[in-house]
Amino acid sequence: MPRYTQGMMDVGATVCLPKNPACKQCPVQAQCLAYAQGNPQRYPVKTRKLKRSSQSVYLLWAHTEDGD
Repeated sequence: MPRYTQGMMDVGATVCLPKNPACKQCPVQAQCLAYAQGNPQRYPVKTRKLKRSSQSVYLLWAHTEDGD
């Protein structure tokens, strides 16, 4: 399975390019939804990146010698 996964990533990086996809040379053209719909330039769909916020939490632990 890892070889298959790596192969699919290689196809995506070399054949299925966002600006100029080489669909005629694609080995998975028969299973490709973008090719079947006739608009491979629309894929991959870009999603909005979520803005992550950071939060700091501080804790102070104090005790006396007698355990109080």
